[in-house]
Amino acid sequence: MARTKQTGRKCTGGVAARHYLSRAVPPLGNLSLVQSTAQATSSADPKPTPAAQPRASAHASAHDKYCYICVNGGDLTECDTCSRVMCSDHFDLPADTDISGAVFICVACHLATCGNQPAPYFGFYSADSDLKMPMAEWTPILKKPLIAKGSYQLTSRSRVLSQSLVIIHFRMLSIAPGGPPDIIWQFMEPFLQDELSYHEISFNLCSEQAEDDHKAAMDQLADNLKITNHHRVLIFFTDHSHDDTGDLFIGPEFCLPINDLMTVLFPPKFAVYLIPKKATMFLLSCGAVVSEPDSFKSLVFTTDFLSLNHLIAFTATKLHPLLLTPFLLDYAQRVLVEGFNLEESLEAILSGTAHTNLACHTTVVHFCPKTLTVPLPLGLNTINHAAIQVQEFIFAHEKLRPWGQSLPICCPICKCPRAWGRPIKEKSTIVFWCKTMNKNGARCPGKSRHPKPDGCTPFSRDVGGGRWMMRELKVD
Repeated sequence: MARTKQTGRKCTGGVAARHYLSRAVPPLGNLSLVQSTAQATSSADPKPTPAAQPRASAHASAHDKYCYICVNGGDLTECDTCSRVMCSDHFDLPADTDISGAVFICVACHLATCGNQPAPYFGFYSADSDLKMPMAEWTPILKKPLIAKGSYQLTSRSRVLSQSLVIIHFRMLSIAPGGPPDIIWQFMEPFLQDELSYHEISFNLCSEQAEDDHKAAMDQLADNLKITNHHRVLIFFTDHSHDDTGDLFIGPEFCLPINDLMTVLFPPKFAVYLIPKKATMFLLSCGAVVSEPDSFKSLVFTTDFLSLNHLIAFTATKLHPLLLTPFLLDYAQRVLVEGFNLEESLEAILSGTAHTNLACHTTVVHFCPKTLTVPLPLGLNTINHAAIQVQEFIFAHEKLRPWGQSLPICCPICKCPRAWGRPIKEKSTIVFWCKTMNKNGARCPGKSRHPKPDGCTPFSRDVGGGRWMMRELKVD
């Protein structure tokens, strides 16, 4: 049945009667800008911090809190076939229309039902309409179609998810706090408010007592999170990695194989808590965790051990997490807010980073479970089993990053920086010749060759002469 509710508006506009103060505001006079700013903000509430005590989440409605068209609150009508809501700004109902017993279909579901055959939008249908039948057989309660007003602030298929989210940031103690996890938390807070919680867990596991304390803290966190019952879990893991082995540090001077560290950081109670959740992990560590074979296998293990839907790692030898911010913000917008799957969003997310520092800084590696069908001999049924799929995404630009490889700053022969001429293709290899001339007028023989990596296929559209490529990485 058509259900309505009211939520607070998010936008900063509106209409109100003008009011005049009884006395004029005194001029600032000789106050400095710093002083006046301090006075203006001194009474403001401090920056909110995550609550120490768990609070049970109401989850009173499975529907979203903000209109999917204008991303705003207000008088909302809940769709009966999806979790979207539409606010009253987008349609005008005739006077004295009774919708209490009607079924409401949002514009997005209307378009999905119509397919390639446009049909007038009525919105409200009688309760006895069989929504499994073609739309032409539904019974609208209105005599004339509704005119949907306004314009999409996102896309016609977007949502504004209100599913609760917990962000957990694991950080090795010697690494400064803050960074992308804090930015994502601040970005999500206006959308989710009380349905969002943030926990930063700093660790130094160089003693047995520290391990015991960490386990106790994680067990307590698991108990608290069971009370709040968040639907989604986003994990950030910020740590140093060993340059040669890919092991992760447990303290300033010691490291541990990834398998062993994950079983310590995520004790059994917390690992069990993650099983039914939609959990994603971003591993903010240097690239040896992916490039070294043993640590690569450990990431496959971690994806399975923690029942993760996704694990994202990066290959930069010296990773700078702040350079990942545009990528992570676009992920938060498309996946956490608008509700698209990561797999269907990756192309757009990566294409959006083509003009950012991330594109030349690192490749992106995506671990996710997939159900594989194993054929058996004739007469026997096939077997389905879960396996971990790993895909690497590499940004390639013919002039700046040939086949995803770094172009040397200097020619190795003449030692001149920015000495490379135009790229020349030799079959699947891109070659740069040095354009420097010596005193005798002879060209420097220096060159840089860049063969195409095996198994790479185009993944994203061309953006400014560059595009992302994808290749499957073998999992033993």
